[in-house]
Amino acid sequence: MRLLTHSVHVAVIYLWVSHLQRNRYLHYLHFSLEAMALSRSSGAVRRFFWSRGNPVVDKATKLIEANPCVVFSKSTCPFCDMAKSVLLNDLKAKVHVMEIDRELSGDEMSALQDHFLKTTGARSVPRVFIEGNCIGGGTDVAALAERGELKDMLVKAKALEELCREEPCSLPGKLSMSSHHVFSTTGLAQTKDHKQNGSKITAEHLEREKPDA
Repeated sequence: MRLLTHSVHVAVIYLWVSHLQRNRYLHYLHFSLEAMALSRSSGAVRRFFWSRGNPVVDKATKLIEANPCVVFSKSTCPFCDMAKSVLLNDLKAKVHVMEIDRELSGDEMSALQDHFLKTTGARSVPRVFIEGNCIGGGTDVAALAERGELKDMLVKAKALEELCREEPCSLPGKLSMSSHHVFSTTGLAQTKDHKQNGSKITAEHLEREKPDA
């Protein structure tokens, strides 16, 4: 009788464990099918795994999608200063700069850099994005600028007005403009005063980006 009771208990326990394993398998299968469905829509599976429940990654993703050029920076990083100087001072590009050491908590900053490691192959900053694509860090930006490729990328992304390469600039049927006039792709002239004002704004912006003493 005792042997029979023991056998019944063992059978009940076996069925209970099998039921748990079956439920766990079904849950895993459902999750896998959901991920496969998401993978069919423009990189959604990547965002599903890496940004689900992570507000700071969602915030960074929205910034990248909403701006032609974004720099994720740290205010005390010399390589970040290098990238910002090339983009803002040398090329006067339209750049959204996010100083992660000032705008995020320690945990948020770590989570965002972990996300960069998974998506760009590097955890370090700066992480520079043009048209949603990461072009690298400070030395990469400087190298692209040296080869003349960075300017073309910014013009294509509409983050930089395309300047006349010829001097002086002229329009058919119009008076020839002197070299201190700058033409955008829309054909509107900006005066030297406008350029000086733009340089002043850029200098003030860079001053704000310097680390606190």
